[in-house]
Amino acid sequence: LPLGAIAPDANDAKVYFLGAWPVVAEPGETKVLCHQGEYPLIIARSYGAGKVVLVGDSEFFLNRNLEMAEAFNRENIEFFRQLVPAHE
Repeated sequence: LPLGAIAPDANDAKVYFLGAWPVVAEPGETKVLCHQGEYPLIIARSYGAGKVVLVGDSEFFLNRNLEMAEAFNRENIEFFRQLVPAHE
């Protein structure tokens, strides 16, 4: 079920999606990081010492959805920073 472009005010993570698709989240160990209505769009699951994150948008981490010379999406940059903490 393609959901298409989704603005920050239409999902609970407050991020931009260019071409969203719902993802399947198994109950239990899977944590839903973003919904649009009843559809999970970003999920995470622990794996070894880390985690696996599935984003239902193949364009989510492209430059045009994060940051370019002429524009940027602050919401997506902040979400990415929370998802991947800095290492010292």
